[in-house]
Amino acid sequence: MNVRTYTGLLLGLLLVSGCTLGTSLAARKSTAVNLATDAGFTGRHVDTGAFSLQTWYRGGLGQDGHLEVYIEGDGLAWRSKRRLSDNPTPVDPVALRLAARVTDGPVLYLARPCQYSDDVERRRCAPALWSAQRYSETVVNAMNRAIDTYVATTGATNLTLIGYSGGGVVATLLAARRDDVRFLITVAANLDHETWTRRHGVTPLSGSLRPSEYARQLGRIPQVHYIGQQDRIVSTAEVQGYLDRLEGGA
Repeated sequence: MNVRTYTGLLLGLLLVSGCTLGTSLAARKSTAVNLATDAGFTGRHVDTGAFSLQTWYRGGLGQDGHLEVYIEGDGLAWRSKRRLSDNPTPVDPVALRLAARVTDGPVLYLARPCQYSDDVERRRCAPALWSAQRYSETVVNAMNRAIDTYVATTGATNLTLIGYSGGGVVATLLAARRDDVRFLITVAANLDHETWTRRHGVTPLSGSLRPSEYARQLGRIPQVHYIGQQDRIVSTAEVQGYLDRLEGGA
């Protein structure tokens, strides 16, 4: 279990992510649809009860029943430090870009609740679900059900979970409750979100679960956590706090 800083890792991806993209909801949806289509993914909305989650999938059953699952970041959760977004669909779906770069084996991409869906308009989504409750039991349970749906239809027996940014927090929480996770990878994930909110002077995520609370379950899972050396949003401290608890086993 370790944290690694990166400079060259995913450099091409990060350069692409730095380009100017449309921020209207229609433009954000179009960006993801075009990216997924070009990469050969098939889109599907999975009804989890609480939400209808946008997913994209490519491939059949992989070697040894393995499935890679990519989980999107928090998206456009805030328009500014003090102004909450009215829809969290990402401006740039980084986790989808990561999934699209996989060249072999089955790949599943999971958007977060309320992203790319009509649930916001249908009032199935409250803004708390992309702010204070973004890592809540309700959210994690919905994501877990979506994975179960694909495990049932593909016959997958073991998973690698890869989460970008807040998707890394969700991936870690999912790993803690599943018995089929073979490996966990996060990229720029604020795993100790209490430290993260204090450092940025923003409201604590009081309605969210903390990965460190599941240290005993997570300690058995091989995992790597990547942090950018020049990342101003998530620092090593946000991952080290989680790892300290994990290595302590409590």
